[in-house]
Amino acid sequence: IYSSEIGEYKVSPNGKYFATAGHDRYVYIVNTRKLRLINKIRVQSSRINKIVFSKDSKRIYSLSYSSRTLLVADIHRNKIVRKIELDVNSITSAAFSNDRKVIAVGSNNIIKLYSLNKGTKINEFTSPRHSSGVISLAFSPDNKFLASGGGNNIRNFDSSINLWNLEKKEHVKTFTGHISDVYVRFSPNSKYLISGSTDRSVKIWKIEDLTLYKTLKAKQQAFWCTDVSLIKKKIASGSVEGKIVIWNLNLN
Repeated sequence: IYSSEIGEYKVSPNGKYFATAGHDRYVYIVNTRKLRLINKIRVQSSRINKIVFSKDSKRIYSLSYSSRTLLVADIHRNKIVRKIELDVNSITSAAFSNDRKVIAVGSNNIIKLYSLNKGTKINEFTSPRHSSGVISLAFSPDNKFLASGGGNNIRNFDSSINLWNLEKKEHVKTFTGHISDVYVRFSPNSKYLISGSTDRSVKIWKIEDLTLYKTLKAKQQAFWCTDVSLIKKKIASGSVEGKIVIWNLNLN
């Protein structure tokens, strides 16, 4: 059913559907029990970079970095129900809050937060900045924190991680230790921040005391993404080489 590269995959909160999206500008909605395509929705005019289901599993949000447009579609009626134009010059990363109320957008070295209900900007983090741009963003599952990861380019070197308190709307901590692009993720219990990097390491940071808890290293893999199992005993990292590395680690 797919005509081009798949860049995004999400399961609905009720577990009944999964959605995929990518270069062909469509979102595909599949019934998880019957493994049958129930809808194919043209939601963007360019590549789709991010998708997420609404909390009630009835709608799908899609974001295109190139068009800087967020569209909301009804998954059953094959209809766009909302369009939000983001007032940014470019988008380098984005993340949706777990309660589906906010989207965070990295625009070069600035982070902007928008309300998904009203479509308006509600906050902006400008200092400290990632000198080479924001390449990854993640909300904690309890929606109290936002983390941003920096990256390296020809002119600038920035492999730091910034942690932001969303309730107080302030910067909490800058973590350093990586030497290449950084991709961030929180543990399901919101107690740890996990950062995977193309420097071939995964670092785990404790939110409670803002310290480095553990560093995991691989001999060959440079990591582009990380995730943590819901049972909190495994960390999985996806590598540039097309491999998945899994570590056993209990993050209570």
